[in-house]
Amino acid sequence: MNSVRLGLQVLGRASHTVIVLTGAALRFGTSRLGNAAARDRPPTYSLGAAVFHVARSLGGGWIKIAQILSTRHDLFSATDIALLSTLRASCSHQPLALVIADEDAWIREIFDIQPHPIASGAIAQVHLATDRRTGDLIALKLKKIGIDQLIGLDLRLFSAAARILARVPQIRSIPIKELSKDISDKLYEQLDFEKEALNIEIFRSWNFFPKRIRFPTVVCRPSKNILAMSFETNLTPIDQSNCENQHEVIKDCMRSIFEMIFFFGIVHCDIHPGNLQLNQYSQLLYLDFGLVSRMEAATMGNFREFFLSVSLGKGDIAANIIVNTAISVPEIFDIDKFRFDVSKLISSYSRLTAEKFSLTTFVSNLYLIQRSHGVYGTPEFFWPIYALFCIEGLVRKQHPKLDFQRMAMDYIIERRFGAAPSIER
Repeated sequence: MNSVRLGLQVLGRASHTVIVLTGAALRFGTSRLGNAAARDRPPTYSLGAAVFHVARSLGGGWIKIAQILSTRHDLFSATDIALLSTLRASCSHQPLALVIADEDAWIREIFDIQPHPIASGAIAQVHLATDRRTGDLIALKLKKIGIDQLIGLDLRLFSAAARILARVPQIRSIPIKELSKDISDKLYEQLDFEKEALNIEIFRSWNFFPKRIRFPTVVCRPSKNILAMSFETNLTPIDQSNCENQHEVIKDCMRSIFEMIFFFGIVHCDIHPGNLQLNQYSQLLYLDFGLVSRMEAATMGNFREFFLSVSLGKGDIAANIIVNTAISVPEIFDIDKFRFDVSKLISSYSRLTAEKFSLTTFVSNLYLIQRSHGVYGTPEFFWPIYALFCIEGLVRKQHPKLDFQRMAMDYIIERRFGAAPSIER
């Protein structure tokens, strides 16, 4: 009986998803046709508006997609970015009495909770509360009722779509099945606030982040549905800040990501301006540690060497790393031709500044080369590349001349050998 009920729920969610996506696509297509007929007329329904309405209608994981796309100033207009940005912390919320379950009623004995949230995202809403023991203000993160079921249904649909896509000949060289399982596992973990609290403590314990990078403090024992953290006032999303040392802030943000993907091996994978907040001292506060990926030491080392080989224009080394980490290569494989093709691609991207480098285009072209040679690449580089993708749009907007490849090389040298980095540009 439970399997029948679950099947009906999946079918209902699938039908709703198809209807919403179809409606948005038709409205967007009609708008584009209307614009083509009247060239001087502004768009009546932009791509950003379509993404916004899909995310708001479907909720769950779709809001996560919209939040990440809200960082892509290079892909969307300022109006679209402003619209998508509202989904970072202004999603619909639930009554306080509803989101605090009976087993979590103890939280009211410790905190005096304000009834209206100060932020509401895809999975949770955040309320200000006063610690009755100390009088301190804290941020109380409460998981929304029903979100476990909604995310679960979306991930079932996602896995089914991945299985279908894996059969498409043109994309068989992408490890879609492996990626879909890994992504699903990470999104399920995001629903567990006890794990998120542990992630925060691990980040706080690592002593190699830049001095101006800050993390919240867990205030009391968390549950799977409730997380109490320290609260800071006067915070500003990093993309809305007008501080005088904005370029230094961006560099600190990049250094923190380099530390994660090259040395720490634990990657914050929900990097958008809603989770990157500046305080009045130009310190950068990371928020929301539910979506975190862990890299094996070997994977971290391979990705570090791959990044260096791209920055140095060493395409032959990059090609060898791709082959050595690949899930499979064909029995008849022209390694020299593969090295030549990879080297040619890398030579056109090496040492480009942020405004000229497109991670999406680079990865797409690299995939085409792998597909043409029958190389079935590793999925283990997905999360560090995803973290860089999340921050790319912000860096392009706020520090387009940044030589991030040289900055990464200098950072790696500094961390490995203690040499002074030359990161001023």
